[in-house]
Amino acid sequence: MIHRFPTRFASLVAFVAVVVALSLVVAPTRAQDQQDALPLAKIEITTDVSAMPGVPVPEALHSIAKIRKVGLELAPLQPIADELGIDDDDCLRTFQKQIEQLGFKVSEDAGLPRVKVQIVAMTDPDQEESVSVFVLVTVHQRIVVERLKRRMTTPTIVLGDGRLSTRKHLDRALENVLTSTARSLATSVRLADAVQ
Repeated sequence: MIHRFPTRFASLVAFVAVVVALSLVVAPTRAQDQQDALPLAKIEITTDVSAMPGVPVPEALHSIAKIRKVGLELAPLQPIADELGIDDDDCLRTFQKQIEQLGFKVSEDAGLPRVKVQIVAMTDPDQEESVSVFVLVTVHQRIVVERLKRRMTTPTIVLGDGRLSTRKHLDRALENVLTSTARSLATSVRLADAVQ
């Protein structure tokens, strides 16, 4: 039996599948995070580099070495966010609190790497209580494209995590995903520091 999802829901599932396929490691989520939400995908770099001599490290990872101070912004939420009760200020506060606890300083100084948080939520009309939520974090930095001899600001790395939850447990699932993605960012920076 083939279950057909609405185009938007299918697009999210396809997007998550692509992100997982392009990730270095898909790590399982912790058991307590799974109580109210099922993981869709988690992209996290967790390997000890010293255990992999000679294995090349992606340039994207090198680009975030030694980042300690960042700007922070939340991408505009989708219209469905209001219907689901997702509050952009709460999301930004939660993510900021998490990255500050992990050793980052958030500042409005110009020229800093900017961490952009995007929240994607989807519902399925065939399963009214189900909600999938995905948090995508990109680090935007000034780089030089030698071929063009041009400086520009562009995302240099992407991290993300997702959950399948219910409307009732969406707040907790979203908090878990924001926390997990903040940890992935901190883990990635530590790994980048280790290979410098």
